[in-house]
Amino acid sequence: LNLHDNERIPHRFLLIKCKVEGGAGNSCVNKVISLFLDNKLQSQLSADCDSRKFKFLLDLGAENRRCEIRLEYCNAKLELCINYEQKQSAYSIQPLIIIAKDEHEDIDKEKVTKYREIIDMNLLLIQSVYAEKLNERSMGRLCFHLRDKCLVFNSRLTKEEIWKLNENELWSSIAKELLLSEWGNQSNVKFVAFISCSKYLGNEVLKSQNFSYENIRKHMLGHVACGTGGLALFSSSYFYAWPNEFTNILESFNDKRKIDLGKQPDDSNYRKTYGGVYASSLGAVCHEIGHIFDLGHDLEGVMGSNFDYINHVFVVHKTTEHLPRRVVMEIKSQGNPVAKQRFTQLKKTPAEGFLNSYREQKENDSFYFSANSAIILSHHPWLKCDEDDLIDNNDFLVDFSKDDCIIRSHKYPIKLIEIRTNSNSLITHWFELQKTKEEQAVLQYDVSKYRKQLENECHLFVMSIKGHSKKIWL
Repeated sequence: LNLHDNERIPHRFLLIKCKVEGGAGNSCVNKVISLFLDNKLQSQLSADCDSRKFKFLLDLGAENRRCEIRLEYCNAKLELCINYEQKQSAYSIQPLIIIAKDEHEDIDKEKVTKYREIIDMNLLLIQSVYAEKLNERSMGRLCFHLRDKCLVFNSRLTKEEIWKLNENELWSSIAKELLLSEWGNQSNVKFVAFISCSKYLGNEVLKSQNFSYENIRKHMLGHVACGTGGLALFSSSYFYAWPNEFTNILESFNDKRKIDLGKQPDDSNYRKTYGGVYASSLGAVCHEIGHIFDLGHDLEGVMGSNFDYINHVFVVHKTTEHLPRRVVMEIKSQGNPVAKQRFTQLKKTPAEGFLNSYREQKENDSFYFSANSAIILSHHPWLKCDEDDLIDNNDFLVDFSKDDCIIRSHKYPIKLIEIRTNSNSLITHWFELQKTKEEQAVLQYDVSKYRKQLENECHLFVMSIKGHSKKIWL
C-alpha cells in the first residue's frame, strides 16, 4: 500500500495502489477489493484480480479535512486515517485559457466553460502525479500549488495571427503579453496556458493520405507544446479526448475508440485511440511543466521518452505496452535554441526494448522522474515543503573558471550540478553534493574531468541547497 496511517496529503486527487499478498482470500470467490472513503464506496477502480493488484483514484474534495479509509478484500480489512491539507505556498501555478482578440465575435461560451473545466481537473491530476512520483523517490508528497481556477486571458493576437505563428513565435508572443499584464511583476507565479482557437486541417490530411505524425503536425494551426521559464503553453487540439469530470478519468485512459483523422489530430504515439491521445498529450503537459521547474531532458522517464505512459500511473495493465521511442530535439534558428519538436523513431533492438519496457512497467509504471530530476524538484521553490520566504536567483552568485574548470558559489552551498547539451538540454552527467545535512557544505566543485565535453556545446545547471538555480553558458 502506498499510504500510511495519519499521512498528510497536500493534493486533492489521491491515487491509492495496493497489492494483496500472502494467503488472504485464497478460498474467496469474489477476489475484488473494495475501498470506502468516509464509509462511501469508491468506484474509480482499476484492477488485475489475477495478480491481485488494485489502483483507486479518490477525489478528497475542496475542503481540508481528516478522512477515514477502509479497504476490504474477502475476509481481510484495513482501516487508516489521512489528513487532507491542501498545498499552500507563496509560489504558485496559474492556469489560463488564451482567447484570441477576435474570438469574442463567434465564441462558444459553453466550449470555453468546458475547456476551463478540462484544464482545472487535469492539472489537479498532474499535481497528484508529481506528488506520487516524488513520494516513490522517498522525497515525500511534494507538489505545486494552484493559485486559482483557470482564468480567461484575452490576447492581442487575432485568430489568423495565431494560426500563422510557429511554436516558438507563439510562445514568445504570449509570454510577452503576460509580462505586460497585471501578473508581469509577480516572479512567484508561473503559468500553464492553453490556446483556445487551435485548428486542425483534417481534410487536407485526408487528401494527402499521409497520416504520419509529422504531416499531422504540419496541418495543425495555433499548435504549441512548449515549457520554459515562467510559461508552459499548449494548444487545445487534443481536448476532444480529455475528460472534464473526475468520474470519467479512468474511462478516458481506457477509451479504445479509433481516431477519425479527418476530424481529429493524433498524438497517441501510434496507438491511434482516444485513450492513447489522452495519455500522450497529458504526459506531454506533465513533461513541459517539468521544464518550467528547471528540469532538463533525460533519456528515459517523464523528462525523456516515457511521458506517453502516464496512463500506467492510474491503470493496472495486464500486458506490456511497448511504444516507439520518442526523440526530443531542438531546432536552431539564427544560433538560438527554439521550440522543441518531437519525432518518433522505432527502437533498434525490439527484444531488448521490450524487456526494458516490461521491467519499467513492473517497477514504476514506466512513468518516473530520474534521480537528478527528483532532487531538483524536491529543492525547487514551487514544490518544496510550504516555503513562504521568496528566494532571488540573482542572489545566487556562481561562476565557472575555464582555466581550472571549477564551479564556485560565493554564498550558498551547492546541492546539484548538471552538464547539459546546448542543442536539447540533455543531461550527460550530474553530481549531487551534500547528500545529507550532516555532510560538509560544498561551495566549489571541480569538473575538469569533463573539460573536453564542456568545450563542445554544453552548459552547466547549478542548484543551491536553498533552491536557487543558475544556468552557466560556456
